[in-house]
Amino acid sequence: MVKLIINETKCNGCGDCVKVCKSRSLDIRDGVCVATRPDECKLCMLCKVTCPSGAIEIEV
Repeated sequence: MVKLIINETKCNGCGDCVKVCKSRSLDIRDGVCVATRPDECKLCMLCKVTCPSGAIEIEV
């Protein structure tokens, strides 16, 4: 199963990932990115390539 992994230690809370997420799966809570609707994620990887701190990974 493929899934989105967010490293909260690396996340700077900029919100760039939330802005590009077409499935609206991500949100910023308490200053970090969280997958609020992971089942809606299309694994398009826009969030991963947009993240300036490299906090988002796709696990295969």
